[in-house]
Parts: sequence; structure tokens; C-alpha cells
Amino acid sequence: MSRELWRRPVALAAALLLSVSSGHAGEKPLLPSEPQSLLHVLPTPAKAEWPPDAQRTFIQNKLQPAGVHDVIFRGNCTPIEALDPALPPEVLAALLDYAWLSPQSVSLHDAIAQPGGGFVPVLVTRAGGTLTVRVGAPTTWPKAPERAALVERYRLGGLVDVDTTWSDLELVALDRALATMGPTERAILTGLTFLRDDSDPDGNWGVFHDDRTTPTAYLLDDSAWHAGAQGFDGDPDAPLPEVSTTLLHELGHVFAAHPVRAAWDRLTVERVLIDALQAQHAAWLADNKVYLAAVADWRRRWDVSVAPATRAPEAWPGLKEESAALTRAAAGLQARADVLNALVQSSKACQTALGEQVLTHDVLDAYAAVPGAVPGPTGYAATNLEESFAEAFRLWHLDPDALRALTPKVADWFAKGGHLAAHDAAAARIAAVITSHCAH
Repeated sequence: MSRELWRRPVALAAALLLSVSSGHAGEKPLLPSEPQSLLHVLPTPAKAEWPPDAQRTFIQNKLQPAGVHDVIFRGNCTPIEALDPALPPEVLAALLDYAWLSPQSVSLHDAIAQPGGGFVPVLVTRAGGTLTVRVGAPTTWPKAPERAALVERYRLGGLVDVDTTWSDLELVALDRALATMGPTERAILTGLTFLRDDSDPDGNWGVFHDDRTTPTAYLLDDSAWHAGAQGFDGDPDAPLPEVSTTLLHELGHVFAAHPVRAAWDRLTVERVLIDALQAQHAAWLADNKVYLAAVADWRRRWDVSVAPATRAPEAWPGLKEESAALTRAAAGLQARADVLNALVQSSKACQTALGEQVLTHDVLDAYAAVPGAVPGPTGYAATNLEESFAEAFRLWHLDPDALRALTPKVADWFAKGGHLAAHDAAAARIAAVITSHCAH
């Protein structure tokens, strides 16, 4: 239920350019075709050791064997053999990064850092033998939103600092990541708490804890390149800080687990009810003890009134009235016991039914039935079904073209609202179980 970090420096031609790439890590390396992102610092004019013509030659030689024949730039198709000499340096740099890093990759988000601050977002995508280059406007990250405003806007459970404080850029990333979600998807956010914590011993980027009715998503130090500017993801016309990939991956876990939250909520109610029934049972035991003592006292006095030595007929009417009152008290105690027993049995049946529901994975099962969902669109997705869905979920929100290139039927499933239908069907089924088994 987490993402891991993979990061390496890439040296290009006699240490001219410095690049930092970020992706998945650990035991599941990047697949050759996975989408990637990069922060790229352009060489200064003084560094002319690798002139543009040499860069174009490198791009041509690197891409042609990989089957790339055309480059579409701003709607114009230019043969790769004749790269426009007037290409902006940001575009040339993005193509260079794409050619060097992975000419087979379906997409590359390249944040080209600018000397005066900010960056130019460039997205290179591949479809067959054609590359498409989209260039966004020069971008600087906006001022961080207020925490209280974020919590209120998305109905979150809270934003919490643990051993590390949320940075301004991370708050921007969270805001924009949540904004990519549609109205139905946002239902999963209600009550969700985001925590910012220190590094994870296992190197995870983020972790989702499905803690019954208080689900929490952790953002960890290993989740992003936390020094200065960082890469971007999403649409170059509306870029998101790269740490949004971690947040949306964890939100994929939240979405898949969300339908059973109603079952956890009702289980919580049942536990409160059982506690109340136990208190009522204790009160019943106390009242029953008083009743039994009263019966014993009445029997002692009755026996005295009817014994030959102490016969007292004048006491019999009063004792008979007491007997009737004790009989009524016994009936009341029995009625209370019957109600308590019925509620306990009903609650147990409810909890048994709900216990079966909290173990269901309808969204994951529906996803797994889609061709291409297993092992999934990325190397990390192959870890297990949960990670495959989380990876597909974040790609659908950040890089749908890459998801379609990698697993087209999964992209179609998301496009047709398959994940929403599976979520709603699971929620409706659990609601029906609650109605039928928990109607006490």
C-alpha cells in the first residue's frame, strides 16, 4: 500500500547536463515503456561543448532505431530527420532527455528549469512511431493554500504534522491532486486525514492506513525531491508538482477501500450498542438481585404467617398484594431480559454479516477482470493487485495517454466510469446488508 522511490543522476556527454529522474523503486524497477518525469537544468551559454546540431544528431540516432519517425510539435508534423533548427531550447532539451533516458517510454514530463526561476513544462508522448511534444507556459508554483481552507473544501478529516511539517509545495500538490478528482470520487475524501511524517525505513513514498472509520494517508520524506524546484506531472497547461503522483497513488488505495467504510461505520455503531447493552445487562442484574432478595424476604414472612406457632391471617391480604407486585416485577424483568437478549443476538448477526463485508474487495475484483489490469501499467504495479489499481488510478488522473498506451482496456474502463460503477455497486450492496441484517 505504498510507493517507493527510485532516483538516479544522469550524466550527458562529458558532464554537460545534470538531470534527476524519479520513479518507482525497490524490487520492481521501471519498465522500459513506463511514463517518467524529469527536472532538467539547461546548460548556460558558456557551456557550448555540446552545440544544438550535435544534440539533434544524438536525438536522431537514438530515436530512429527505436522506431520513431515523426515529431508533432504544436500541431505541425516534422520528420525526425529534419528537426527544425529553430526549435526552442526547452523542446530540444525535452527531446534530448527523452532520447537519452528511454526512447521507448510512452511519456516524459520534463520540467525545464529557467535561470530566473520557475520552469517550462514539456510533455513528450509516444504513440507508435510518432512523438508529440506539448509545451506549457513558463510556470512558478502558486502560494500555498491555507490548511483550514483545504480541509473545508474537500471535507477532510485533517492535515497533520507528525515528525515533519507540510511544505508549501506539498500543500500545493495536495490541493491540485485532490482537484483532479471528479465529484463522485471526492466522496472518498470525507473524513480522510493526511499526515506528513519523516522517512520510512522501507523507503516508501507514502502509505495508506485503512484504519476502519479513520483512514489516513501518510506523505513521507522519500516521496519527493525536497530541495528547491522539482519536476511536474499532469497536463503541461495545468501542471502539478511531481509529489502529486504519490498523493494520487495513495488516493487510489483510499478509493478501492472506501465502499467498506460504511460497514466499518456500522460496526462502530454496533460496538457502541453492545457496550450500552452490557451496561443495561449490569443494571438488570442489579435489579434482579434486589428482586430475588425481595422474594426471599416475602417467602420468609409468608412462612411465618402460616406457621402454627406464629399464624397471622391478618397479614395475608398484604402479603398477597406483595406477591402480585412481585409477579408483575418478575414479568417486567423477563421482558427486559427478552429485549436485551434479542438485541444482543441481532447485533451479533449484524456484526457477523458486516465482518464478511469488510473483507470484500469489489473495486479491485472489477479492476482485475479488465484485460491488462494484471500485472498492470508499471513495474511497481506488478507488486500486487492493490498496487496495480493504485498505479492505474494515479495515471488516469495525471497521464491518461500513457495509461492508454500501456493498458488501453484499463484506460477505457476508467473512461467509461468502470471504477465508479464498481465503487457504487459495492457501496449499495453493503448498504443492503446493513438494512437487512442491522435493522434493530
